[in-house]
Amino acid sequence: MTDHDADIRRLVLPPLELVRSTVPETALIEELDLGWQAGVRADVVLVSPKCMHGYEIKARKDTLRRLQKQVDGYGAVCDLVTIVTVAEHLAGVVRIVPAWWSITLAWEGALRLEREGWTNPAP
Repeated sequence: MTDHDADIRRLVLPPLELVRSTVPETALIEELDLGWQAGVRADVVLVSPKCMHGYEIKARKDTLRRLQKQVDGYGAVCDLVTIVTVAEHLAGVVRIVPAWWSITLAWEGALRLEREGWTNPAP
């Protein structure tokens, strides 16, 4: 199921935990306040000495109402950003997030890269 944040988080966290455990000086942080505007937190952030990679999760029961504000917050501090969402939100996500964001779909209990992003042009 991909109805709730926790459903998708169960798919996202294991590969990130593997990176954290194998790359020296890397931290995995959940619910990180981005310090941008009130209420903008990154769902998951992988922080290494060379990169801050934020992950925003939009499950089926979520809405995209706050996504533009979240885009601004992630863009201010993250080197890379991936939004992990469901097919029902894909069209809206594509309209809102910048082209440099990666988009990953949570689909039938697995993750599938929908669009590969690149490094933030102006962190």
